[in-house]
Amino acid sequence: MAQYRPCISPRVAGNAEVKAAVVSDHLRTHLVDPVLPARDDSDAFFAAHQEALARAIERATGKAVVIGEGYPDNEISHEDVGKDEGDDG
Repeated sequence: MAQYRPCISPRVAGNAEVKAAVVSDHLRTHLVDPVLPARDDSDAFFAAHQEALARAIERATGKAVVIGEGYPDNEISHEDVGKDEGDDG
């Protein structure tokens, strides 16, 4: 995340003739808390962004979003798709 810090600093915003508030507002339109990238904590950044995206999807769809780490390793593999139970081949 450290590489993004200069992109959102007031100095860079000033050099680009863009106010820091404008940069912050732009980040918010992407559901990014403008404080988080500057903290150099990618885990907190991605967790907060994932949560914000999930809440936006819930508002849009009216359905709950389950946040997880993906499918467990013991789920059905691509090779298993289309096989009938008891079919060895």
